Formats: sequence, structure tokens, C-alpha cells
Amino acid sequence: TGGIIPAPGVYASTVKIGRRIYTGITNVGTRPTFEDGDAVTCETFIFDFNGDLYGKTISVKLLSYMRPESQFGGLDELKAAIENDKENGVIGERELWLINHAIDRYNESLEKLKKQMNTLQWQKR
Repeated sequence: TGGIIPAPGVYASTVKIGRRIYTGITNVGTRPTFEDGDAVTCETFIFDFNGDLYGKTISVKLLSYMRPESQFGGLDELKAAIENDKENGVIGERELWLINHAIDRYNESLEKLKKQMNTLQWQKR
């Protein structure tokens, strides 16, 4: 269905799930460690998230290119690389808290505005 495909590699990313934003590491490429063929995939490891995302819409934003896609000797090497990528990510816990706090304030303001608009519409009737 068309679109722009980023250069293959590993990216620091953010993931919006509902009203929350998480940090993550996104791989764009062919998954050479698993030899899945030539199909380009986009996979994101979401830090500090435990949940079921099947059937849900999420938003992934690529923040910065970290390294080229690599082929590892196995799953343990891949996990070690992900841990290293996590340590080298561009957003820390404080920045993530500030982002989520700002989103919460925005959502609260939006809910208040909706209630006020509903009250005004009801009063006009």
C-alpha cells in the first residue's frame, strides 16, 4: 500500500499506546538473524510494557538512527544487542515522564472542554 520505507537499521523510537508513550527500539529490515527472506519488516521492542497489542492501533515514531541492521549468531546475541541499544537510546526516564505528564494534562483539558461544550449545547435546547 505504498509509503516511504526508512533505511534498514535500528532506530530509537517512541510508541504511543492509548494515552501513554513508551520508549522502544525499532528494527527496519529483513531480520537476517532469523533468515526470513527478503521481505522488509518493521519490528519494535517496547521497553517497560507488558500487555496484549493484537487488534490495537499503536503509533511508532522513529527518533534517530542508531546502527545498521546486523546478523547475530543467535537469540542470546540479539538480546544482548537490544540491551546495548536500550542503554544508548535517546530518551531517558525523566524525559518520558515529562512527555506522558504533558499528554495527561492535555487529555484532562480536552475532557473539560468537551464537558463544557456539551453543557452549552444542552442549555441551548
